[in-house]
Amino acid sequence: MERILETLANSDLSTMASTIKDNPEYEKSMKQICELENVLYAALNPTESGLLKKLEDLQLDVTELSATARFIDGYRLGIMMMAEVFAVPYGSEE
Repeated sequence: MERILETLANSDLSTMASTIKDNPEYEKSMKQICELENVLYAALNPTESGLLKKLEDLQLDVTELSATARFIDGYRLGIMMMAEVFAVPYGSEE
């Protein structure tokens, strides 16, 4: 168990990376996003391009914060489920 916790603590264990990289729908969507991004950047002046870049950066920040919050909530829910398994005797009506 110590190895898993150490790996998790060092950010060497990620549930997102393997799920996303093997998903063809994700790859297709990312390709379309990149193509649209290139078209938009070509059509915009430098000021507008800067605004678009700032928007993209902020959206990425929000996505990362949301993913972290979802992970933490899911982890806590899992721990609460495990605590209930050990706290409530098997076959009780609680």
